[in-house]
Amino acid sequence: MSCLGVRFSNLVIIYENTSKERLFEIAAESDDKGILSDIVKFSKLWKQCLINYYKKKLTPSYSETELLKELQRNGAKIQLITMKKWLNINDKDLFPSQTLNLIAIKETIDCANLNENFINVKRSKKLYRSIMIALGRDLSDEIMDYIISEKKTIGNILTRFSKDQIEKIIDASAPIEIVKSIKIIESTENE
Repeated sequence: MSCLGVRFSNLVIIYENTSKERLFEIAAESDDKGILSDIVKFSKLWKQCLINYYKKKLTPSYSETELLKELQRNGAKIQLITMKKWLNINDKDLFPSQTLNLIAIKETIDCANLNENFINVKRSKKLYRSIMIALGRDLSDEIMDYIISEKKTIGNILTRFSKDQIEKIIDASAPIEIVKSIKIIESTENE
């Protein structure tokens, strides 16, 4: 195996996705059909039902730990820290990562409002996840196009921001780093 290395520059751009919260804000700005407001509504619905259940049962002998045990008995795969976040109506995580956790909540609390709207809650969870994945992918493509075009190509998402805001997004998402050294950890003939 032979290798030829040419050093052009010691600068690289490392892309990191913008936070989920910021992506959601971007999407909400163009939510002319109310899809995201429905997602938020159904996110708050399941959380409020869980909060109400917990408050109703809260006694010196019933704590967050007891609620966690109930949820786990009904199939939830979570830790106490996650459940505590669910008990905060304004927490940034809108839905549990797994549908089985929503099912465990439904079975544990047996809330009429949640039972009646459970299909909408599950649908909103799935839609939210797909929107966030697509938006993250599209935004990353636009950021890379903007950088590669030397700030000449501004895509649909980035057009919603001023030049200063775009630069802040770029600085946060794709900072320029200096490469101090390059090491080959392992090399085989097949690479």
